[in-house]
Order: sequence, then structure tokens, then C-alpha cells
Amino acid sequence: MPSLRPPGTTAEPKEIRTVCPHLDATARNVRDFARMMGELRGHELPAWIDRVLADDLPTLHSLVHGMNRDLDAVTAGLSTPWNPGQVEGHV
Repeated sequence: MPSLRPPGTTAEPKEIRTVCPHLDATARNVRDFARMMGELRGHELPAWIDRVLADDLPTLHSLVHGMNRDLDAVTAGLSTPWNPGQVEGHV
């Protein structure tokens, strides 16, 4: 697969994450959330939220606070294969 980095870019993403702990933590948390979604593992959400809150990532903290407003619905959404499909936005 071709690289999506511009020509002349020498640093590998892994190297960049090594020198930027915030970027590394963000990448890890986003990857873990994507895995939860893909594998329907909503029961892992509370532990994921705790890990996000332990990191100094204000943007992800905002996401987590939004999720906490209706944690049961978010957990259900991450736990079942059902989705609102075409109904979304029309109700």
C-alpha cells in the first residue's frame, strides 16, 4: 500500500507518538474505542472511560462527559448489532 505521508516526511507515526505522549494516548484510546465498536464490547465502556479520564486529553474528556449523559444508551449502542439506519434524522 502506498504511503499517505507527503514526500520528504521522514518520521514514522510510531516515532512521532514516542515523542508526543498526548498523541500516543489519543491514538491508543481511539483505537480501543474503535475495537469496542467493531467487536460489540459495550461492557468495556466504563473501563475505557476511566482510562480516558486518567489521560490529560481535554477533547476526549469532552466526548466522555457527553457519553456519560446517557451511558446506558451508549453502552447499548456499543453492544448490539442494531442501528437506527434510515430512521436516524427523520424521527
